[in-house]
Amino acid sequence: MIEQSSRIYTGLVVAILLFSMISTVPHYASAASTTGVTRTGVMISLYISPTSNTCGQYGGPGTSNCYDAIISVHNLHPSVPMVAKVNPSSGPGTAPDATHLNGYNKLKAAGITVLGYVPTHYAADSIASKEILIDDYKNWYNLDGIFFDEMANSGQETYYSTLTNYVKNVDGMKMTVCNPGTSVPQSYVGTCDTLEIAESAGLPSLSTLQSRTFYPNYDKSNFFMLAHDTNSITQTDVTDRMPYVGYEYITNDVEPNPYDTIPPYFLDEVAYLDTGSSTPS
Repeated sequence: MIEQSSRIYTGLVVAILLFSMISTVPHYASAASTTGVTRTGVMISLYISPTSNTCGQYGGPGTSNCYDAIISVHNLHPSVPMVAKVNPSSGPGTAPDATHLNGYNKLKAAGITVLGYVPTHYAADSIASKEILIDDYKNWYNLDGIFFDEMANSGQETYYSTLTNYVKNVDGMKMTVCNPGTSVPQSYVGTCDTLEIAESAGLPSLSTLQSRTFYPNYDKSNFFMLAHDTNSITQTDVTDRMPYVGYEYITNDVEPNPYDTIPPYFLDEVAYLDTGSSTPS
């Protein structure tokens, strides 16, 4: 009985010590327990005025206004998470704008998450200067989060995790996305909620996505891919990439500004996300 009690006591001590060690280990990102299960959404680079009427060929019913077109597609496929990155003036601008405010409010009322564009110039800008822009988006437009562009792709974990902390814990927003546009060290995962690990002309290969997302070590919500200059898409173009990324956006728009309209196949793109498989082929 003494030996049994001793073993129980020792086991409890070891368990407590292990729990303490685990709870104090710093971590950025969640493991891949839901990879291949959670739904992949669409994240649009909506660098378009709310009054723009250039989206009449998006593949859906009844409107040429770009914001209305996006809302219409979201209403047809409400189970597909939709995020819109907006950019009033390479950032929030110098003063609030009523037209942009009304447009962003329309998107939010439809259930679309709206993120404000903030360039970081590869971590050359001071954190304080970025916090001012974050505050402007919060105070002027009450957005849901921030999209940090021009992310340095190595050595700046503290810079971007500090900005993410500010967005969430100071200004009370719910989401950050950062754009290195390419591969990053594994230590970057979790510095922002989502990393844009591909931004290029044409679709990234499946092997590229597998490598850049460290598949299957992390939940796919940590990653986003974007492809422009893509004239057409098939269902497998969309669904084959779903296991690796939490968000996709594919457009036929081209440089120098591939984000000033939405693609004519946008309705199909979202429909494929809604009905497609998220199991690796």
